[in-house]
Amino acid sequence: MVMKPCEISVPQELQSRIGSDFFLDTVSDESLLARCQSPMGAICLQSLEALGLSSLMPTKGVDKLAEFVLHIEGGYPDTLYHCKLHGADVTHRLVTILNRTGIAQAINEQDWVLNVAMLIAGAVHDYRHPQVNNNFLVQQESSMALQFNDQAVAENFALRESRKLLCEQIDLRGVLFGNDSHKDRWRKFGSTVIQSVLATDMSQHFQILGRFTTIIAENPKYKNKCTSVMWKEMSDEQRLLTLQMAIKVADLGHNSLPIELSKQWVQRLQDEFFRQGDEEARLGMRISPLMDRRKPGVFSGQAQVGFFEIIVIPLYEAWVQMFPQCQCLLDQVKANYNYWKSVKY
Repeated sequence: MVMKPCEISVPQELQSRIGSDFFLDTVSDESLLARCQSPMGAICLQSLEALGLSSLMPTKGVDKLAEFVLHIEGGYPDTLYHCKLHGADVTHRLVTILNRTGIAQAINEQDWVLNVAMLIAGAVHDYRHPQVNNNFLVQQESSMALQFNDQAVAENFALRESRKLLCEQIDLRGVLFGNDSHKDRWRKFGSTVIQSVLATDMSQHFQILGRFTTIIAENPKYKNKCTSVMWKEMSDEQRLLTLQMAIKVADLGHNSLPIELSKQWVQRLQDEFFRQGDEEARLGMRISPLMDRRKPGVFSGQAQVGFFEIIVIPLYEAWVQMFPQCQCLLDQVKANYNYWKSVKY
């Protein structure tokens, strides 16, 4: 049974940390957030303050958003990597990035509903995740893969199912946008959610990172400018690309947590990968790389060092080049990289 919005509680010790603490523990046995009845509900409600939305959203809108988030949380698995805590973890990190960089404030100066869009994008990005990767779904010709023509299968599924919930059951649109005079804002809201979630498909990683580096990070026009000025000077395309990068940094953010927390997420990912490998073996498929439990998996120094060098470090370096407010994330990424280099297996 889904909780009611009025039943969401945020521990007092977390109220000042949600939306501001890059290193919030969302996964360990000691995590206050993980012990909440609704971790994602707590994150989303408290994030309204961090995003500057508390005074901008109508009360009914807050209630509808909470109702939506509770339904979304109920669609996440309870265990392994792509689970409820991952949804809460990524949403929290995304909100913290938007807050600490000043992007949230810059958005509010133009149209605050895009901050709501990003909050929703973080919450739904892995909604009803099958806990196997897209390649498995495509190779199996699963119904999900067929529905989306083998393109960003899990991401498109999460979007379709969450948008149906948003439009047909929760009707957040009616609360936020009222009558039909706001169709353009609603379309931009929807497009922001869609393009942000699709950006978490790792098959798009190098394209998005390359475009961000070329169009924004290496653009002398934005050098040494504060976020509010830079945001005003950006085109809509550049703003969207920046938001796509923000959710990517958030989605891969377990790599920027203190190493003992990061290792717990990597262990969860390995468990999920090995389970997929077991299923591939059962079906007579070739077992995917790093998914054969008879061999070293992602929880190995070699695998992690390669992933950091190819994916994680370039992503964080490009982001911090534009938003030095996130330097502590890059510092932790490099510390974790050095840890994995020291691991002998």
